[in-house]
Amino acid sequence: MNILILAFFLANIIWSCLYDTRYLVIYASIVGVYTVIHYLIPSGIYNGSRRRIRIATWGDPSEPNCLTFFEVDLTKMDNYIESEKKMNPDAPVLTHTHIIIKAIANSIAANPDINGRITFGKFLPYEHADIACLIDIAGKDLGAVTIEKADTMTIKEIAAYLNDLAKKTKKNENKEHKKRVGPLALLPPYVISVILEVISFLAVNLGLNIPALGVKRGGLGTSVITNVEKFGLHHGTAPLLGFAKLNSVVTICAPLEKPVVVDGKIEIRKILPVNIIFDHRYADGSASARLRSKLFEVIENPEKF
Repeated sequence: MNILILAFFLANIIWSCLYDTRYLVIYASIVGVYTVIHYLIPSGIYNGSRRRIRIATWGDPSEPNCLTFFEVDLTKMDNYIESEKKMNPDAPVLTHTHIIIKAIANSIAANPDINGRITFGKFLPYEHADIACLIDIAGKDLGAVTIEKADTMTIKEIAAYLNDLAKKTKKNENKEHKKRVGPLALLPPYVISVILEVISFLAVNLGLNIPALGVKRGGLGTSVITNVEKFGLHHGTAPLLGFAKLNSVVTICAPLEKPVVVDGKIEIRKILPVNIIFDHRYADGSASARLRSKLFEVIENPEKF
């Protein structure tokens, strides 16, 4: 909410409390009528917590977004994953997601003008890159696991941490996830919207921990990664989350075979499409080019990280 609109609204509330409560009565009546209408409309089977949060998060499109995409030749990445599987069969399973998380974390951390948050109209840099990964819960809900200081962790450490929490989240055993979404199940979207904005202000703008709601300082972190490989989508881009105040959202799509030129010859290679949407306030075209360099440093040499 724009500070001018918020200030006007708060000024009216304060004035009404001090001098004329009729404004509050009118305001409460309008909200009350809207609430009654909301609950009178049948919810059906398509208005669960996930839908309510989506409605509460976005209004009509108004913000400029920067979209970039790149293709990853999976030859080196898959060879690394297969090699680690053979050498350490009991170790946590490695996937494309773990490597991309490390690559994104390193590339963002290496660019302090991107790695940060916008609060009270100013950009404040973070010391490290916290990366969140979305977890599909039986197609009915989404959980989020934030990997703090992902830029300081190895790919194997990221895999161990994420695999453990992802398993708990899918089994509904992630206590923090239940704290975050549990109270929202019965609330109308416009109330959820206010709650999300308040939580965002406290966790991101003020940098406060909110244990009771399962929210940590900084919220979800710098960037969010979602993987749609299992849905068979070769191209797709997830939207930015306004309340989370992220600088980017990364979508890992399903691999496909494509002809590529290798040493002057055409070969069929397995290619992984990756799409990134940036908040234009954080990054532009030149920033994308800088990110790409560090990103491919990890992708093409995963054994070093």
